[in-house]
Amino acid sequence: MFGDWGWGGLPYEKQQQRLASWISSVSKLVVVEVGAGKALPTVRRFGERFSAQRLIRINLRESTTNPAHGVGFEATSVAALKMLDAQL
Repeated sequence: MFGDWGWGGLPYEKQQQRLASWISSVSKLVVVEVGAGKALPTVRRFGERFSAQRLIRINLRESTTNPAHGVGFEATSVAALKMLDAQL
């Protein structure tokens, strides 16, 4: 991975297969993304790809998301999670 020729990809591939299997078994997946700013594009892309309009993005400075993906909360993780918990 990234030029590391000694990297063994088999565990990664098995985990990817387990993740894909699990995602296909879930009927209404909700992705709660906590603290992943634009510096972590892989995490953000995962949420956008698999959320199907059920992404909850929590980030104090970079919470914006396309409404087609879900909603963003500009708050600390603790404050946003407490607020969401209170709504349930």
